[in-house]
Amino acid sequence: MNNRIVNVLKYALGWPISLLAFIFIARIIIPQMPIFITNIHQINYVVLIDAFLAFLVYYFVRSYIWYILVQAYSDKVNFRNATYFWGVSELKRYIPGSIISFFGRAVLFSDLEIPKKVTGKLLITEAIILVIGAGAISLLALPFVTNYFIPQINLTLSWLIVLALFFIVLLIILKNKKLKFMPDKSSLENLFIFFLSSLGLLAFGIGNYFAITSFIGLPIQLFFQLSGFFVLSLLLGYLSILTPAGFGVREGTVIFGLSKILSVTASAAASIFSRIILIISELFFIALSLILYKSKNKTLRHIENFVSRNKQLSILVFFALIYVLYISTASYLRFENFYAGRFDLGNMAQTVWNTSRGRIFQFTNPKGTSMISRLAFQADCLLIRLAPSYSIFPDPSTL
Repeated sequence: MNNRIVNVLKYALGWPISLLAFIFIARIIIPQMPIFITNIHQINYVVLIDAFLAFLVYYFVRSYIWYILVQAYSDKVNFRNATYFWGVSELKRYIPGSIISFFGRAVLFSDLEIPKKVTGKLLITEAIILVIGAGAISLLALPFVTNYFIPQINLTLSWLIVLALFFIVLLIILKNKKLKFMPDKSSLENLFIFFLSSLGLLAFGIGNYFAITSFIGLPIQLFFQLSGFFVLSLLLGYLSILTPAGFGVREGTVIFGLSKILSVTASAAASIFSRIILIISELFFIALSLILYKSKNKTLRHIENFVSRNKQLSILVFFALIYVLYISTASYLRFENFYAGRFDLGNMAQTVWNTSRGRIFQFTNPKGTSMISRLAFQADCLLIRLAPSYSIFPDPSTL
């Protein structure tokens, strides 16, 4: 009898509720679409892709933290099924009444032999980790908040307060060898979980910054401050249990904050646009986790096993990819905003252009006006290999 009830609950909390969540998502997005369709030509898609990737990092980090929490309770738990079940249960939070998301996760993970009481306890642990991580990253917003709301506080003093609070939190975590709400792990292991949480939440803030910048534009000098402010808005929305997925609270906080540097209309449009990109990213994350969950591809299994056995190397590769993404975006934006000069991008672009037109390695003499071979100055033969790309997209941003 109990198994039959559980099976009915699994079905009821499965796709029917998920479809209901999609309906609520559609009700959020569809009314706003005309605004963005009319302004679609203004969107910087390179920056938007960065926002999309940052949001994916946020979701994967959160799902990985959940995987760390549950893996001690069942040998059936692996990253693939933990990520997929976590994503599906998170989707249900768009339905009014946050209990549906929590209850759905308890039912889903019962398939992996994790008792519902354990899942409930881990949900509380996950929430505490999220709140602490969001609180830590929100400290980045302190200079922004003090500058616009408490202008009497010096900017340098604000950053000193941020550092002091950060080290106090760090010392508390390190001194408590056994935090009651955390799994029975060492201080360093628990600190690593908090580090991952903070990293994922920073990706969330950066994703919001890039999403809004791709649509309207935000001051680059406020990059970290605004990223922290967006995490602060997430924290306030997360703590507002009565609203589904923090709707209203988070947007209101973002509009209120951005109205100090943008018009109220632009702030409202920016808030809604970043929310839409976040939702699209989450749907893509769930689709990707479903593919990984259902896939029988041996290569994916080998990658998963490699990551499990080589966590430090995997983290190093991850940060290397983040650096590549950052430096590529920064270089592109530097060119787009007229900060790139003749040395070296101008000379390289001309060399690649001429090479693609049959004038191998020709460019204008930097000390005159005549055309000469670039080999007279540098032997960067890589430019020859880049020449075919100009037949597809002949623009310096390609380089």
